Amino acid sequence: QHIAATSTGVAATAATARWSLGHGSLQLLLPDEEGTAITVGEAPSNPASERRQVLIRTRTARRTRFVAVLCPAHGAAGVTAAHHLGPDHVANLEVVAGDRVDRWLLPAPDDDMAGATLVPIS
Repeated sequence: QHIAATSTGVAATAATARWSLGHGSLQLLLPDEEGTAITVGEAPSNPASERRQVLIRTRTARRTRFVAVLCPAHGAAGVTAAHHLGPDHVANLEVVAGDRVDRWLLPAPDDDMAGATLVPIS
């Protein structure tokens, strides 16, 4: 009730957002995840008289995992793509930054996160 939605819909592809921050930027990449609804809007901040941008992802599924890539960057450099690998309940990603491609292999939801690995591909 406190969020004023400015846009909402089901994501057909990966979504990206970028915020300018002083001498660089912060980039958010949301990999393509089937059936994910994204709502963008404004909500009260602190103090409540100020407004803050919000992005909410929702999905109806028996099992799911939400994955996001946050990339601080200087200038125009940064992550150019993030692709989900495997079923939605597994959080494996292929992340592209310039000429570098990394594959992030994360444990299944019931496993300990200590098993996460990063596999550089190029």
